[in-house]
Amino acid sequence: QRFVCDSPVISVCPTDDGYAIACANGGIRLLDRDFNETAHVDTEGICYQICTHNDRIYAALGSNGLAIYQRSGSSIKLISHYVADQGIFQIDISESGRYLNCGYDVTQIALLDVSDPAAIKELTRRKSIIGPLYGSNFLSSRLADGSMGLMWHRDGLSLINPEKGEFTYRQYEYTRHVSFMGYGPENGCDTDGKRIFFNLKRELILLPLQPCNIDDLPHYAADHPIEGKLTYHDNKIYAIERAKGIIQEYDIRDLNNIKTIQYFHTNASCEKAVVIHDRVLIPGWYGGLLELI
Repeated sequence: QRFVCDSPVISVCPTDDGYAIACANGGIRLLDRDFNETAHVDTEGICYQICTHNDRIYAALGSNGLAIYQRSGSSIKLISHYVADQGIFQIDISESGRYLNCGYDVTQIALLDVSDPAAIKELTRRKSIIGPLYGSNFLSSRLADGSMGLMWHRDGLSLINPEKGEFTYRQYEYTRHVSFMGYGPENGCDTDGKRIFFNLKRELILLPLQPCNIDDLPHYAADHPIEGKLTYHDNKIYAIERAKGIIQEYDIRDLNNIKTIQYFHTNASCEKAVVIHDRVLIPGWYGGLLELI
């Protein structure tokens, strides 16, 4: 347990000298690398998720839209407030910091041009066909070509690469012999740049960028079930199942011999793991900000 405040810690992202955390109705707090609080700003309503690029902080405020802050040392100043016709609950910044991929409520995704905070523009939008966005949908990493991605419940994988001039979502829908492709509490998705990992029936599969029946794909099992939201980093998969309080770490250098490094339960209500400054951090709501060591 690295940091605790009187509000739940629900999102964490890097700054150049530490960390920024979203604390729901407790706003945004900046921490140094020793997890000491260095700055705090209140947000308009609940702060659901944050991301950073250089000295800017982007905050998803649900029905209160998107807020952009400029950071200068321990000072955090609001420079833009954008409200769409849907609440903004999930965000992912592109490599250049020009584009923001957004989860609009639970039924739509949209790409914003945020290069000019005073004139934010929506570039494209996609509505769900069948399934909603339940949360933690964005991939933590980029594909090798820079594509940003997210996984829908039932609707499959959506990719977009605005840095290379792509402003329409590519959609990859997957089928099953029985039931449907789901993205529930037990499922996660991330990439090492080339491979796209998804956990099905508590085992890993690799999703292709083409139509397929996912029941026909090879399964890669560990000695413990791989369940929850996935984060890939340095030949390891971190899997967090929030409802059950399960935290898992796996060595996947050999998919045919996946090794469990850690597997345990916690009383914290853990979100997906985030690797920052070579530390594995886990927002634990009222359990605070946790580090897996």
